[in-house]
Amino acid sequence: MIRRAFLFGELRVAEESDVERSLVTRTQDARRLFVLLALSSTALRRVALGIRLWPDTPDEVRRARLRYSLAMLRRAVGDEVILSIGADALTLSAEVTVDVRLFWEQVQAAVLAPVPDLRIEVLQAALRLARSPFLNGWSEPWVVQERNRLEACQRDVVRALAADLTRLGREEEAMLWQHLISANDVLTPGL
Repeated sequence: MIRRAFLFGELRVAEESDVERSLVTRTQDARRLFVLLALSSTALRRVALGIRLWPDTPDEVRRARLRYSLAMLRRAVGDEVILSIGADALTLSAEVTVDVRLFWEQVQAAVLAPVPDLRIEVLQAALRLARSPFLNGWSEPWVVQERNRLEACQRDVVRALAADLTRLGREEEAMLWQHLISANDVLTPGL
């Protein structure tokens, strides 16, 4: 069973063995469906998914495409990964962790961290998750919008990290992070 999903960089999944592999499906629509489910922490209505994936398609065709994409996706990841909630909603199994969701959780944890040392550790962990652009190579408008939102957050995380480092007298590290912002290169593999 799929245990982890990676949306930063190339779309990948990992099973219990932790061996990462590309998510291969017959159609790009099935991969897009997987991404929408992976991004959401709640169940999504089938109607809303259909509209998001095929906005200019008649309802009947949209429903058929969703059924086909869902069948292709379940074939690729397993029935236990994509769960039906009643007749009209879908969700990703709670057993699957998603790097983008973990990134947002780390950012939230940093906001709540009571001391700079802990905040620095959590912010660096968040940035390690986001070393590559979100769905690198995908060009759909909703993907580009999400990529831009994540990159803006990454810049904010780097600024907060640099500020905490400066407060702790770690100016050299802070300058390195500030340089990454000015170079517009917050996605550094060496983190």
